[in-house]
Amino acid sequence: AIDNGYNPDEPDRLGVVGWVSSLDQYIHTTLIHGRPGSENYWDSEQGMAAWGQIGGGPLRDDQLKDLGEYIQNYERDWTLEDLLAVNQFGIVPLNPAGVVLGEPFVPVGTNINIALAEIAAVPADPQTGLTLYASFGCEDCHGGGVSAPLTEGTAARVEQERLPLPQFEGYTVEEYLVESILNPGAFTAPGYQSGLMPANFGERLSAEDLAHIVAYLMSQDAE
Repeated sequence: AIDNGYNPDEPDRLGVVGWVSSLDQYIHTTLIHGRPGSENYWDSEQGMAAWGQIGGGPLRDDQLKDLGEYIQNYERDWTLEDLLAVNQFGIVPLNPAGVVLGEPFVPVGTNINIALAEIAAVPADPQTGLTLYASFGCEDCHGGGVSAPLTEGTAARVEQERLPLPQFEGYTVEEYLVESILNPGAFTAPGYQSGLMPANFGERLSAEDLAHIVAYLMSQDAE
């Protein structure tokens, strides 16, 4: 039974959201970028603000790490009532404005060859891809180039720096981008930590969504 939003069959928040890195990184990333859109779920005028300087907030990275350690080490005699009172479980938006019902959602999945075939049939639009890129929070990590490779120049870097590597022989830029989105654990760009990118975009994106996002990234060809 689901009590006040808590589902004992899915107790792990990291599993529910498809987070493949550590709890420490999950908390740290949340503190950096906040929770854009959370105002639609909680009774507040704005969502959780970004606290990290990378995300436009006031705190340095070392301050965020201290705060994360405090959160993880805060102890008291916790009870089940405390758990339920947290009220931070998956819920329906309070403000569904802008949500338009359409065709049933069909996830693109994680088979790269099938995904490539499906997006080839989509008249992709880079501007739509930009909107989706922002709505899925991609720019939060990729916008500054600190937590993840910079958005600007993506296509150029893939073609000039990544595809010449032996492991990517035969890859196209499009194929590289699709695999990096649907299977982010397959490879990690040098200088960045693995496991930070959510691994469930195959479940969250349709073929149309993926096609638009890839078209947007393909347009990022200038350093």
